[in-house]
Amino acid sequence: MSLIIDSHCDLAWNMLNFGRDYTRSAAETRAKEKGTQVPGQNGDSLIGWPDYQRGQVAVVFSTLFASPLRFRLEDWEKLYYSTYDQAHRLYMDELQLYHQLAESQPDSFRLIFNARDLRQHLAEWGDESKKERPVGLVVLMEGADGIRGVDELSEWYDLGLRLIGLAWAGTAAVLIGWPLVTVFVLTIAASMAEIASAYPTAGGLYYWASKMKNKDWGWWTAWFNLIGQFAIVAGINFAAAFFLNQTIITPLTGGSYTNTTEILSLGDTLVISGQLLTMAILMAVQLVLNIVGINVVAWLNQVSVWWHIIGVLLIVLLVIVILKVADREVIVR
Repeated sequence: MSLIIDSHCDLAWNMLNFGRDYTRSAAETRAKEKGTQVPGQNGDSLIGWPDYQRGQVAVVFSTLFASPLRFRLEDWEKLYYSTYDQAHRLYMDELQLYHQLAESQPDSFRLIFNARDLRQHLAEWGDESKKERPVGLVVLMEGADGIRGVDELSEWYDLGLRLIGLAWAGTAAVLIGWPLVTVFVLTIAASMAEIASAYPTAGGLYYWASKMKNKDWGWWTAWFNLIGQFAIVAGINFAAAFFLNQTIITPLTGGSYTNTTEILSLGDTLVISGQLLTMAILMAVQLVLNIVGINVVAWLNQVSVWWHIIGVLLIVLLVIVILKVADREVIVR
């Protein structure tokens, strides 16, 4: 049986703002809200427990969500905050609401706290003799303003919070942050170019540091550079494994191998997942290429340069030509 995981749904936010009852179907909610202002404020309801059953939606990542005051949409939006204490209260109310939902409707919803709960839950959904099954709720916090200090993390964890989005970004991250970062990156690039012209060797950063100061500075530069390379390569390969599995390997294997496939576990602790195994294979290929196929690596570097240039230009062109913007809404099909 193929199951669907809903990776983001503001259930509690909708329940508190609009009084929606997710034990009803979307059709029932729409009928109940017909003639009210709710559809105009938040759109027609799309989900409900009966719809989850028909769509085989086994798990929902259920958010704790409230808007910072500066992002509040309209006066009808009740859940907003201007202080950390207010955010804490709102998020805690939403978390308690999920507990109440699971306790009052145990045949319809249940909270998932750990890997054992998840395995048992998915096994129940895999039992095709059952026609109706509870939907699993994994709680995530969208914006960590509700956590006032690290000393509160254990309390949130005990209550079922399992994922945290660190912060709201807003338009400033794109309109100010990235251009500012670009300026500093170009400054560093110009500095490196000047050094490279003065010391035109293949020795790298540690050689330059040794020449400009002394061997101790070269030693420290080499080690920091090496540690940085470890982190960069691991991060890039981990992300590459995720996308490779999602787009190619998982479809080819019919869903039997995914990023979360359990390769090795110790008790309830997942040690090696499908994503980690794919990452290890990628690193092994890179290791072999760097040892015995350096000419191939050089060719791949050249391809990468043109791939990025042409790829970015194509994306920009497609955005300009294809993307349609109407009434400030971007519709992505």
